[in-house]
Amino acid sequence: MNKWYRVTILIPEKRMKNTYWPKEIFKADSTLHYLLAAEVFSKYTADVVLWRFSRYHYSFNDIVMKFKFYTQEYIFNRIKEDILKDKIILKLKKEKLIKISIEKATESDERIGSDRDVNWNYEISESWPYFINGLSKMWLNMILLKKEKYLKENYITIDYDIDKMSLGTLIGTYQVIMDLVAEDWISSGSHAVYHHANALFGYRPVRFNVEAFSLYYGRERKVNGSKEAWLKRFKSYDKHIKRLLFMKKIFPWIKFKNRVGYVNL
Repeated sequence: MNKWYRVTILIPEKRMKNTYWPKEIFKADSTLHYLLAAEVFSKYTADVVLWRFSRYHYSFNDIVMKFKFYTQEYIFNRIKEDILKDKIILKLKKEKLIKISIEKATESDERIGSDRDVNWNYEISESWPYFINGLSKMWLNMILLKKEKYLKENYITIDYDIDKMSLGTLIGTYQVIMDLVAEDWISSGSHAVYHHANALFGYRPVRFNVEAFSLYYGRERKVNGSKEAWLKRFKSYDKHIKRLLFMKKIFPWIKFKNRVGYVNL
């Protein structure tokens, strides 16, 4: 019987100031997300029915990300054993840069649609995991291809010997790879993902809520309680919202009502 199994990675807030990590909290989260996806979890994606990465979930003191696998128990037990013995995982744990926990699947995790947003209906809930699985594959493949190209062009060799491995070099490398992947997403994501997804549904206008963008920043404030840091990030968020609203002038079919609009992608 297949079930959703979850591996949870936490970055303790107090470790955020460690020199290994970028200072911006979301970059630290992203860097670790890219690193673990490419170096650890990519090894197991072929063995499961569905999988996805979930990020930007915050507890009060930690940044939390989840790697989710829909598979049979015996397969996940093998994956779990390998993950807990993985050299990079052990190195990060030794440096107290991460905590790791593995959730035991319950009967409610048997449904594919159990990994969903509570506001979705049955049809979307049961279908969305296939979409995010494909998108996760695309994202991971972009990381692996960028990594291969970047290392080759810059004559960089990463030594995976646990005794010789430099976490600073590894994390620094993934900071660059993360930015390179982001450039592709910014330049081509609207066409490669949003446009073609909308084409499947007949180019119907998509409802969106501008206020939803504030959810991430609300969580971030809980992690970093500094008023100055919060205001700085909020200004960045405010600029993003203004750019989004400016779309109305560019695309006349966007209609706003109570900060909710429809847009053709």
